[in-house]
Amino acid sequence: MNPSRSHLLRLLLVVGLGLVVVSCGGGSSSSSDVVMPAGAKWTKESGSAVGLQARDNDFVPQFIEIKKGTKVTFENAGQNRHNVLAADQGSFEDIQVDQFDPGMSASRTFDKAGTFGYYCSLHGTKNKGMYGAIKVDG
Repeated sequence: MNPSRSHLLRLLLVVGLGLVVVSCGGGSSSSSDVVMPAGAKWTKESGSAVGLQARDNDFVPQFIEIKKGTKVTFENAGQNRHNVLAADQGSFEDIQVDQFDPGMSASRTFDKAGTFGYYCSLHGTKNKGMYGAIKVDG
């Protein structure tokens, strides 16, 4: 192999390894990244207070868009116990199972702009099953 070709192969190997390192370890994904199912849309809610239901295996509506300062009331309208956990821990106060039996409700006010994912850990994960998100406009 001639020297220039050997040099070119080494250079390509170094560049290729650099790309692998960057693509595998360079970026991070926030736990609040929301995966929208095909065909899902944001439900725009108005007013200073809105309701959201936890039914058996679904939040209804699943994805809501509100204004900053809106109070969201989560209501357990199903037959099963649920919870509401922030996908990005600490982004809002969780609603624990013992606070959210069938027929119970709990409210949280969203004072900061952003997208806040949530889920029921008994019936889903941050991006599958019983989950949703609240988009807060500034």
